[in-house]
Amino acid sequence: MADTAKIETTAADREDAESVLYWLLTDYPDALHAVALAAAHGDAIRSAVVANAARGWREACASLAAACDDELQAIKGDRDDLRARLKATSDACNEARNAIDRVRQLHAEIPYKPGQCFCANPYPCPTIRALDGVDLLETNHG
Repeated sequence: MADTAKIETTAADREDAESVLYWLLTDYPDALHAVALAAAHGDAIRSAVVANAARGWREACASLAAACDDELQAIKGDRDDLRARLKATSDACNEARNAIDRVRQLHAEIPYKPGQCFCANPYPCPTIRALDGVDLLETNHG
């Protein structure tokens, strides 16, 4: 590569390059350092340095895009897992509500007698049998 100290530029070229690049370098000092040197010292090395810097920027952007994609996939995976867990919980709650509604419906149709099961039948109560053997009213069958 050419010695940058030996490349001559006019004062106006240097001022233009410095005024444009000063702003860039304040925000991007590491990535644009090579571009700043090339722009400040003329066309002799500008092409090679700018191409190299552009390649570095492309690689950095590709790496950042890949990291963003990985994070997005992780978030989507978490979201899908949460949706599945929420659906399972919702289904379980709906089953419980349906069981409670069945008990209420069956017992609403049967007269209550104090000291006995709501259905007034000996144990096992047909209402409880209707709940697939789950004895929700076990204490009422004293």
